[in-house]
Amino acid sequence: MGGSDRAFDIEVRLAVAQSLPNGVEPDGPLRDAVIAALMRLTHDEEFEVRNWACFGLGDVGAASPAATDALAARLADSDNDTRCEALLALARTDDPRAGAALRHRLAHDPADQVFLLEVRAAAEIADPGLHPLLLALSQDWGDDDDEFTPVLAFAMSRCRPDAKDRAIAVERELVTRVNTLLGPQGPTATLAGEYPRSALAFHGVESQTASLVFDPIWPDEDPWDYSLEQQARSMLKPKDALTIGHPWLKIARMSDQPRGVCLMA
Repeated sequence: MGGSDRAFDIEVRLAVAQSLPNGVEPDGPLRDAVIAALMRLTHDEEFEVRNWACFGLGDVGAASPAATDALAARLADSDNDTRCEALLALARTDDPRAGAALRHRLAHDPADQVFLLEVRAAAEIADPGLHPLLLALSQDWGDDDDEFTPVLAFAMSRCRPDAKDRAIAVERELVTRVNTLLGPQGPTATLAGEYPRSALAFHGVESQTASLVFDPIWPDEDPWDYSLEQQARSMLKPKDALTIGHPWLKIARMSDQPRGVCLMA
């Protein structure tokens, strides 16, 4: 294959990796096929293709054993962007390999070699075991004030040893407030899962067993800075949607991170 043909082939594979996740619905008929294609592309010889494939798996919320294995295989990728996208996507699945890889990085690598997406992954994992490592990182960075500063502060807060207890207290108040807003004749909300993946499960009026929808509580939220009233009301659609029996609850994304390059501190 000539140089121009090879370059064209790479461009095609890159375009595929970039476009595949677009518009994929959680229960859509094409989701499994998209995930399978993205998993294959994580092994591509071109690092940009692998990078976008890992991002795509995270974007569609791929969490099957095969998908997490594909992401874990890229945790030692020679390309830092690919490695970081794989770490962040894996962190969102609660796979323990993400936490182990991040703890090793923070414990053994210089602070100036930590990437922004690695700090974001720490916030997703929300593991108290990461807190002392993040604290040491903040001390190494000292008085620096840049794009890393709020991301690191957010990750440290979510990893605090008492963050889970704080989250549990907030969740109880949230369930009570949401059910008060729904009223005695409306659907009901119960708690499902646990921090940082806990969600409100909403049940229809006619059934208390089948859930209408799960609404995650902690995507990009800090247990120590949680606007409970605002969040409770944001989970409700206008009252007229309740009366006509349509699905009426927003489905919050587990995360809504823009596509970014791993930037060095």
